[in-house]
Amino acid sequence: MARKQVFLGAALAGGLALAASVPARPQNSPAERGPGGLEQTFTKELWPVLTGQCAPCHGKKNPSQLLLPADSHTAFLKLVAEGQFDPDNHSSIVYRVTTTDKNIIMPPQGMHKLTVAQITAFDHFAEGVRAQQALSGKKPDEQFPPYLTLPFTGAKKPTFDNTFLTFRQLRGKTKAIFADDGEREDRNLFLDNAALFGGADFVKRFDESAKASPTFLSGVELVARELASKAYLNRTGPFVGFTEQTSEREGITRLWKKLLFRDPTAPELAEAQAFLKSVRDSEASLRQTAPSDLRFSLTVSDERGQHVTREVGVAVRGDDHALTTLYVDQEAEEQPEKYLGSFTLAPGDMGQKVIISNAESYGNVSVVGVRIKGAELDKTLKVGEPGVLIEGAWKLSGASAEDNSENKGASQITFPLEVLKPGKYEVTFLWKRAAAPKAGKRPAGKNLAPSTLCRDLCVQVVSRDSVSAIATPPAPPVPPKGEAHFWIDQSIDNRAHADLKSSFVFGTEGGIEIRNDGTAKRVVADAVRLFVPGSETPILLRAGKAKNKEQWGKFPAESFNPYNTVGPDLLQDLASDGSKKPLSLFFTPPSGEGYDPQRAYRPAIVYPGKADNETRVPIVVKAQASSPIVQVSTPLVAQAGAAITLDASSSYNIQGSKLTFRWTQIGGPRVALADPTQPKLTMKTTRLSAQQAAWEGLCRALMAHPDFLFTRPRSLATMTDPKTRKRLQLVKLAQDLVGRTPSETELAQCEAGIPLEKLVDGYLASKEFTDFYFHRTRLYIESHGTPEQDEPARLWTYLALQNRPFQELLTADYTVDTAFQKQKRPAYFGKTGVLTMRGFIQGKPSLPHFNYSAQVCEKFLGYVFEVPDEIVTARQGITASATTDPKSVCYTCHKVLTPLAYQRAHWDDEGNYRAHDEYGLPIDSSDRDEVAAYPFKGEGIEAFATQAAQKERFLRTILQTHFVWYFGRELRAETDERGLYQRLWGAMAKSNYALKPLVKALVLTPEYLNGTVSAPLAPDPKKKRLAQLSALHQRMGVK
Repeated sequence: MARKQVFLGAALAGGLALAASVPARPQNSPAERGPGGLEQTFTKELWPVLTGQCAPCHGKKNPSQLLLPADSHTAFLKLVAEGQFDPDNHSSIVYRVTTTDKNIIMPPQGMHKLTVAQITAFDHFAEGVRAQQALSGKKPDEQFPPYLTLPFTGAKKPTFDNTFLTFRQLRGKTKAIFADDGEREDRNLFLDNAALFGGADFVKRFDESAKASPTFLSGVELVARELASKAYLNRTGPFVGFTEQTSEREGITRLWKKLLFRDPTAPELAEAQAFLKSVRDSEASLRQTAPSDLRFSLTVSDERGQHVTREVGVAVRGDDHALTTLYVDQEAEEQPEKYLGSFTLAPGDMGQKVIISNAESYGNVSVVGVRIKGAELDKTLKVGEPGVLIEGAWKLSGASAEDNSENKGASQITFPLEVLKPGKYEVTFLWKRAAAPKAGKRPAGKNLAPSTLCRDLCVQVVSRDSVSAIATPPAPPVPPKGEAHFWIDQSIDNRAHADLKSSFVFGTEGGIEIRNDGTAKRVVADAVRLFVPGSETPILLRAGKAKNKEQWGKFPAESFNPYNTVGPDLLQDLASDGSKKPLSLFFTPPSGEGYDPQRAYRPAIVYPGKADNETRVPIVVKAQASSPIVQVSTPLVAQAGAAITLDASSSYNIQGSKLTFRWTQIGGPRVALADPTQPKLTMKTTRLSAQQAAWEGLCRALMAHPDFLFTRPRSLATMTDPKTRKRLQLVKLAQDLVGRTPSETELAQCEAGIPLEKLVDGYLASKEFTDFYFHRTRLYIESHGTPEQDEPARLWTYLALQNRPFQELLTADYTVDTAFQKQKRPAYFGKTGVLTMRGFIQGKPSLPHFNYSAQVCEKFLGYVFEVPDEIVTARQGITASATTDPKSVCYTCHKVLTPLAYQRAHWDDEGNYRAHDEYGLPIDSSDRDEVAAYPFKGEGIEAFATQAAQKERFLRTILQTHFVWYFGRELRAETDERGLYQRLWGAMAKSNYALKPLVKALVLTPEYLNGTVSAPLAPDPKKKRLAQLSALHQRMGVK
């Protein structure tokens, strides 16, 4: 199978690896350099042939896999290092020149043939190379390539560093700057938008982009709004120290220093001032257009220090109308109508209306119309009439619209309040009384029609009154001591479970009960997960072992594939005839299985979600104690300028102990909080001020600045001040090593003159480095986040932490557990490192696909394989041994892939070791000697691993991997950065190939610290002298 091979190091014509064990180019021996030496022979006898016969096809003007250097000295060193004179290598020059096979002989048929003397010269020279290598005891592919010690004379083609922030770095950066990890009540600003950022969470997404994209910038703007607003409102993060007296210039400078770690330039300062002014000048339009929704965080704590945080929000209208909200109990009213009040209305005002929304309601919402009476007007506007706006999934039933207790929060009806004369008008809301359900059987699986109307329907009236009146829904009751009551929506079908968000000590008698009392639709059950706080490995309670399970029916899963269920028993409260009766299902924690009766667990209810399930299923938890259970009543909607109340006074815990409260505003226009420690919070809403909009807007703008979005601030290329340069370099170091920006302490140390090397040592010794390094290795290994899949990344990280040679990636005879402790492996693993770990083998099938071999060669030997469609077609039906025929189009790649696949024969595609095959016969895991030049000959993966770990190609690949992590591009080792490669090679050898010293050597190079700036810029000496003279004159009083 012919494949294009793109190497991270030299482009080889068939040799596999270069060299690896000496730090610098040795002096040539007399045998090599003296009269009759190898190089003299090469120059005299072979070089004329190569330049005359081969250069037309293998020169710069006609590039191929074999590219001849321009001079004989470089060509000699390079071709020898590449194994081009190894007669066992069927892709080598000497083999192609001396063979009699017409299919592969060089020069090819039709071109001028070499003479017998010329062919003999190549053959004799190859014998001399082999003899010299045997004499020195050094393999060419295990040394630093001697030709890379020569100066590069070609045209420099620089590839610029890609230092754009990754998802992980953005999260760390914003947490450090804003003191905000993006965690909200049941969401995370970053994880919820991981797809926009191209980020990995190792739950649903397992790769991470390091390139700028429009979606990444959209994600930054999305999270910047919330981060900036919370920080401004609470004077945290970049707004620490802001007061009403903070001057404009001082405020701008503070933001620049906090977000970009430098002072603004004069043009930047002017632009920022112009921006702030433009926002202030737009205050009138801001009142109408700027969002005014309020968001608060409420933390409730008990006497044991347990706390629970909830996020609540109130939508706020910003127009100039008045808003009155009322809560209607449609079931309790004697007549199917509700007098809403008397309201001031004016003709021609299209903003006057009555809005019926089913948001945060339970039960069937029924709507017939609205009656308007006053000023010689008495009319009823009904559903379906012109001007009535119906949105959502309403069912039109005769003269009414019903939501059938479905699509809650997504449906509303708006009635315009149009009048001919200004004045007061009485407004009444009308609906239809629900019919009692008919007796009789129903088809299996069908829900009963809702038997009750909505009891908590919010009705909004928008009028021309001078004062708004905003209602807060009634506080829910507090259950008896020893119980906690919850309600979950089982129509939600896109979540793993319903998290109760509180922890409970169940003891030996407690448990979780699912009920169906008060429900009209199907109630379902599957399992309960009990999580230990801080752990994501739960104890599982299945429905099949729950009390009263025999009274429940079987959920018809055969006609529907529910999301993320546990099983095997999926239950429902509907009988086979579709009828319902009062039922409960009681889950009790097991005795054993790791359960501790005195430990706190967080329950999560697993159920087969379906759109026509019950939306308000009662859950009763019985326990000895609990963390706080937060119940908050908030207005559905408010009007700017109106007084509102947020009520958490019905919060409780099972043991009935005293609770404390702390409210924090995290979004929206700033409001005055009289006492944020009370359970009930009353405030007056406001419109967004120009001051707040301007500063938050400037903060968001700086989060889109290149200095913010790149790990190496772009302004470093133009900064001349040494202290500023050093600070910006520290920003780059911190983001690359620990995934965040420097702390205030680290910045102070930098300003005090502590060398960057000392600060790097501190980073490398920190747990933050360990965590970020582990994150990088998980991505590289392509882990899917399970302990088994993480095993290769744990070994890699362990080698870094323990300063072990990184060759043990391939040769370790041990593993590393989830606590990062070294553990023995069975003897049959041998010295095979990550190569035989289940987490590495899984997803990489071997024969006949060769995926495993290709992945090993790519990740650890630097190959990139590209397979054209025509080669895939040609490969169909071909045997593994046929791929190693030198005449095969597959040979170029499979001279390595196929022997390696043979050597993995003891492991199946799931990573299981097999002593015998499926027929009980011994397994041959040798390379089978099908490729004479295969450089990793021997029995099993251990033979491959122990030899591959010594190759220059392996060492270069590991170096390149780290280089990409910290530079954002590959090292140009073959061209203009060969000197940098040689320096780093020496650093690796000096530290015995330990990883932390390699990282340190990389990040302290001038190339890393300065980026595209070749050396730290210094002030113009003439300007410096003029500045010194000016300062002297000022001290002397000279004008």
